[in-house]
Amino acid sequence: MVKPLSLTDRTVSVYLLIGLMQGAVGWLTMALWQKNNPVVAATCLAFMAAVAVGGLTLQLAAGHSFNRRVAMLTLLLGAVFALVSAWVTWQGLPSSQVNNRGGEVLATSWSLCAGALAYVLIPFIQAWPTRRNGRFHYPDLYRYSWDNFFILLVGGMLMLAYWLLIVMWAMLFKMVGIDFFETVFFNSVFAWLSLAAVF
Repeated sequence: MVKPLSLTDRTVSVYLLIGLMQGAVGWLTMALWQKNNPVVAATCLAFMAAVAVGGLTLQLAAGHSFNRRVAMLTLLLGAVFALVSAWVTWQGLPSSQVNNRGGEVLATSWSLCAGALAYVLIPFIQAWPTRRNGRFHYPDLYRYSWDNFFILLVGGMLMLAYWLLIVMWAMLFKMVGIDFFETVFFNSVFAWLSLAAVF
């Protein structure tokens, strides 16, 4: 007899599904990336930004206070990041000037700012259900921002430990003449999917 999934099992399954979706979109974006075709590049990056930010917001906001409004705010945040990412990609098109590096600078600055902006905005989405009279409760924002910091830090450390273990595994088997694991583990599909799922 199969036992039904508990709330914890469902939550882990949702996190795993979001991570796999983020990894699949990341891999697909890199596979379809065409620097010469600005429409494809802008579309790919916009879709990747929407899934990455939306998925991260869902992972951090999932819980007892998750409701329809939080879901709509998550979609809105992902859409805004997608539009800005598409605009940044479109602005970074190669121009006729030989030494024009403005597109690279714009993409790099948006990448850095997008992470900081997402870190600042996600606690507001998490604290949305606990607002009183249309105002955010400061202790909730403070708690969510610190919780998110430590969750992301532990997630990053877990990804690093996982990848170091994978590299060690592949190298140990390579020492005895088995190259299969190196071929599988260092494949971009495996890397994107497994690292996103582990995170």
